[in-house]
Amino acid sequence: MTAAPDIAATPAAPASTPAAALLAIADELTTAGFSARSPAWNGSAYLAITNARGALCDLTITTSGTVTWDYRTHHGSHVEPGQITGIVLNLLAPGTSHAEAAPATRPAASLKGTIGQALAARGLRVTLNLLDQDPDRYETYAEIQITNPADPDRGTVRVTDDGDLHWQCTTRGITPANIAATLTRALNEAQHTPCHA
Repeated sequence: MTAAPDIAATPAAPASTPAAALLAIADELTTAGFSARSPAWNGSAYLAITNARGALCDLTITTSGTVTWDYRTHHGSHVEPGQITGIVLNLLAPGTSHAEAAPATRPAASLKGTIGQALAARGLRVTLNLLDQDPDRYETYAEIQITNPADPDRGTVRVTDDGDLHWQCTTRGITPANIAATLTRALNEAQHTPCHA
């Protein structure tokens, strides 16, 4: 396995490739103070945001233009529901007020349930997806899937009870500059400011 080269050392790619879109996003994130690394990968492009304080973030753009951002907070299921709610609003409904992003919590509600109720109250479409079940332990594993009916090009977000977030959209629906601005805004508002060694 080869080491991931620094994104700055990656040669310029033709404008129509995933690598070009990823480089444009990396440039914008770097301008905002975040560091990024990107290994070469099978025609698709991969980027790790390496200094978002308190979070692990990976971005992938496939040759078909599908953009996937995976976000994992270091707090796991102990993350504040308002933090994830705010990130989802930044991804799917930028420009909406986040003044009341902190949802009311109920003692018996799960993290994804609290977030889902808050987002549905703001007009986003929220569905529950059953991923698996364990009949021996009487457990179910599920996630919520969120879309914005008013702006479907913003894509889809999935959130789990572990605080993991997965955003998927396409470069045909959102420009690389807009994706970078969205990620910068989401990370900064979630207080994942760049940390510099």
